[in-house]
Amino acid sequence: MVLKVQYPDAKWQFIADIECLKKFCMLLSPFENRLSCCSLRTVFKFLYALEFRFENIYEEFSRQFSMELDFEQEAKNIIDVHAAVMPKFSSVAVVPVVLSDLCSTRIITMTFLPVFYLP
Repeated sequence: MVLKVQYPDAKWQFIADIECLKKFCMLLSPFENRLSCCSLRTVFKFLYALEFRFENIYEEFSRQFSMELDFEQEAKNIIDVHAAVMPKFSSVAVVPVVLSDLCSTRIITMTFLPVFYLP
């Protein structure tokens, strides 16, 4: 059995981290156009082709990390992935089984999967 436990102050820490990221993105935003001229020109040209903006980074990180705090949704996602993957790909893939009766808003309980290394 494996437990994924959310620390009691995880939401507070998340909010603080996101606020720092927001401030960082706000500081860099005025320089977006100039960054494409730096030594990392190729990387920045690629990012601009994807309509990269620092404010977009903040929004996406905020969205993704807030989803990470929702353990009930994460448990449901694992259950859905297990149901979709295991019937067809059990010979080449393993997805843990969520033990729903032992889960809560701050704990996800799953079956243990032994580690194996690819040659």
